[in-house]
Amino acid sequence: MAILDQKQKKDLVIALLKEGKIFRAIQRRAHVGPDFIVKVKREAFGDDYIQR
Repeated sequence: MAILDQKQKKDLVIALLKEGKIFRAIQRRAHVGPDFIVKVKREAFGDDYIQR
């Protein structure tokens, strides 16, 4: 697999979130941390989407 830039990682994380993947699976696939996933999730789906 090729090295992804930030934009590609963001797009991949959004696609995986829409598929219903859990954070651990997204971290392995996109090689990102949980903070990055939360940031992308907030930007893509809004603050109300994140459950506290």
